Amino acid sequence: MYERQESLGKAKDEFETVLSLAEEMDSSEKKKLLGNAHFHLGMIYKETSEKEKAEREFENCLKLIPDHKKAKELINTLG
Repeated sequence: MYERQESLGKAKDEFETVLSLAEEMDSSEKKKLLGNAHFHLGMIYKETSEKEKAEREFENCLKLIPDHKKAKELINTLG
């Protein structure tokens, strides 16, 4: 939604909030939520040409969700 509204800064803030709130969840839900939050932060950093940050977020995603296909695809486009 924020991307369509060209408000990537707000989207980044929201995903960072998700990361901090996820600490209270059970481990299976937490891994999926955290992994996807890292993925979407990576997308934001990719969109804003912050390649190193994007790569770091995609790597964090893959640590939590090793079979995340889109993160695997995108991390290969950054190098």
